[in-house]
Amino acid sequence: MNILSICDNPDVLKIMNIIVLFINIIKIAVPIILILALMIRLTSAVAKSNEDAIASIKKTAPANVIAAVLIFLVPTLVGIVTKISFPNSEYAKCLVGISNESISLSYESRIEGLIENAEKTLSMSSYNAALNYLKNIKDENKKNEYKKRLDAVYEKILESQKIQVKSVNIVDTVVNIEVSTGSKKVAGYYFSSIEKTPALDGYDWINTDSAKFKTVKFPGTYYLYVKDTNGYITEPTKVVVPENFDVTLMHKGKKLMPVSFATYLPKHGSSLEEFNKKIASYNKRHGLRTRESVVVGAMAFTSEVQSWGYYMPYGGSNDTISKDSWGVYKYWGGGESRFLACDPFVVWCYKNAGLNIWANRSMMRRYTPLVQVNKDGKTTQEYKSYSSPTYKGEIRIYYFFVGIVGSTNEIGDNIVPVEQGQPGDILQNGHWSGHEMLVIDKYDDDMDGISDGYIVLQSRDIGLCYEKRPYKAGIILYDMTKVFNNTANFADHLYGWKEYYIPTSDYPDYLK
Repeated sequence: MNILSICDNPDVLKIMNIIVLFINIIKIAVPIILILALMIRLTSAVAKSNEDAIASIKKTAPANVIAAVLIFLVPTLVGIVTKISFPNSEYAKCLVGISNESISLSYESRIEGLIENAEKTLSMSSYNAALNYLKNIKDENKKNEYKKRLDAVYEKILESQKIQVKSVNIVDTVVNIEVSTGSKKVAGYYFSSIEKTPALDGYDWINTDSAKFKTVKFPGTYYLYVKDTNGYITEPTKVVVPENFDVTLMHKGKKLMPVSFATYLPKHGSSLEEFNKKIASYNKRHGLRTRESVVVGAMAFTSEVQSWGYYMPYGGSNDTISKDSWGVYKYWGGGESRFLACDPFVVWCYKNAGLNIWANRSMMRRYTPLVQVNKDGKTTQEYKSYSSPTYKGEIRIYYFFVGIVGSTNEIGDNIVPVEQGQPGDILQNGHWSGHEMLVIDKYDDDMDGISDGYIVLQSRDIGLCYEKRPYKAGIILYDMTKVFNNTANFADHLYGWKEYYIPTSDYPDYLK
């Protein structure tokens, strides 16, 4: 610490002021005492007519007077010598300029610095340091002014401790979000179609405790909300997802692909190999074995075909099962049943993201969900399970393969309330139908900020298409989180690989 900073310290100034006061007392009091003592001695000697004492006093009197004068002048002489020897000494200036007023000004200067630091850093420790220092300000008007500034700092600190959406980055249809956390952790996020803060218990909240997360969103305009573990919800962040893909619903205006890929691609300057690489690039871009990879890979394929003006026919092909069957097949298309059925298409979407979900259907049991979904977020759902020996003969068991996928303890225990799905989950069109659909996103047609159903990708009688499926009784939703985390059981019931994560050694070259 330099001399200037010492002299600017009001606590140091107070000590120096005491020292200066002590020196002034000494330089005045000691000469007076010396002179008074001399006068008392002289008066006593005169009163006693003690000539020897008078003579002795006369001899020592000049020395006493000189000593008194020197003691009085020493501080002044020291100051003069210091100024001559150190003309730029701030210490000397500091000694000369000490006063109660200068000390008060120094305290005010010091608290100004502390408040400015708190305003700059928005640190609670900086705020407390300034608040504790406020007691040194004696001027009540100025103290009130400083207190108002500190109150404003405190409000900003509280605001800075709340979670805030730091950044939103969109790649293809994947929205990457980063949140600056406050004193509480992140608890979930919500995409609304309108600029209205959602209810804390709304069913469209997606739980997460991560400050960085991502999800797939269908092209459109949304308002993003994030909540913390204390129930605080951020202000809305407008998110516009551009139409990076052709996502025509119900392939309106598209035609049935009249030729196979083997015929179409070479005529348009491409090849099956290049097409597979292109689709796989989307899978890899968003991280294999993730929800985003499954969904974006499926969207990239479907939307690419739609961008040509076509859609894929519905077929009964199950040729996605083989370990050696990857990517797009050259015979797909052609205007005939040369594509995939509903559930093989979902399996294919997962497989191209490095995940194995083909189930051994004969191991399944029947689940009959009775679902009631209300717009207030309340949902009731019941299940009946059948596992009797005569079960296989009673219903077409091969429809119900998905229930095993993602289960942990019991087959079908990954069935969740129908409105609680995320992109990459699987929707089943009720227990009387084995129709499977890949969840892409939610939609809110009545624009009340609460979803009405799912936008799905599906292969059905009208061909491969995007479609809206409203929440209704009988629809079954399978939460696939355990598969993405590779923590689900029953992998030994799967076809081919006996695990959900397909070994990278079995990937085709374009996916590695």
